[in-house]
Amino acid sequence: MLTTVRGWIRPGGHVDFEDGRVPDHDAPVLVTFLEDEPQSESAELSEVGDYGATLADYEDRLARGEIQWK
Repeated sequence: MLTTVRGWIRPGGHVDFEDGRVPDHDAPVLVTFLEDEPQSESAELSEVGDYGATLADYEDRLARGEIQWK
């Protein structure tokens, strides 16, 4: 299952997650840079929308068999 969380990557490579959830084991990740230079850490990501909720809804519908992945 894929989980999407918001966070910040620091110049030294350290990643901070907004909700503080960090796996207790090594985990592969995909990183998408949303903008070249963020305005501030409090900047809203309104252009992205609520991707996490949309993805969770899709995964739930897929698990219930309502839709099929092609």
